Amino acid sequence: MSLVAPGSGVIRMPPVSVCHQVSTIVRARTLGIDAHLVETASFDELFSDLLRFLPQTADKLASLTGTARPRLATAKLRPSTGAVPAIRMNALAVTSGPALCRIVDCAIGGDNEIEEAIAKAGVDIIVHRARDGVLAFRRDNDIRKALEPFGIKAFDHHPLSSRRLIKEGGERALVRDALFRAIAGQPGLTLERRGNRVRLRPVPGEVKPSIFNSDSAKPVDIISGTVPKTDVVWSEACGLCVDYRLE
Repeated sequence: MSLVAPGSGVIRMPPVSVCHQVSTIVRARTLGIDAHLVETASFDELFSDLLRFLPQTADKLASLTGTARPRLATAKLRPSTGAVPAIRMNALAVTSGPALCRIVDCAIGGDNEIEEAIAKAGVDIIVHRARDGVLAFRRDNDIRKALEPFGIKAFDHHPLSSRRLIKEGGERALVRDALFRAIAGQPGLTLERRGNRVRLRPVPGEVKPSIFNSDSAKPVDIISGTVPKTDVVWSEACGLCVDYRLE
């Protein structure tokens, strides 16, 4: 490394430990040299920054064109040239949500036991376990039918505070599942769960590629197919997730 001493040139230093470098700076200061230890990622980055502030080079650097690195770049949509789709990302703002849900105090266990109880009762409800009880959406009679075998002690309303939706928990899981099921309720869509991942897949034959295209851009040629030279079947799909942000 090199130790830069203003007005005294550059002092060459071999690779040494930090303690040795500090002692060298102390010795330089005793000789009247204004020396400092400057941390930097690389030699090139250090001197590119120094050039902006030194009187001898600042004006020359300002006269050069294209010295500022642009932070934004325009990316043109690439035309479709193959049979394998690309990954695209987008987001929709959810401007409002439910304010209340049901909360049930009973002896049922976690989400796995809850799913078994719902399947056994044959009802269509959205339920998640929280610290204070079991949170649920849908008809009261269906909720009672699924949870009655576990001894319902209390059946009340529970406020869905926006503060409780920031972190993953029963409230956020309940609202998320309700949103995903509402989206999947549209014609031609199928909701698939693989572990913690949720995907929305179009039903072949019911959803046409033209729905994804416009007059100026046509990124989708086909909805599903087979990867060339394999027997792997692929389909356009949308991975769903929820991010929460307080204004």
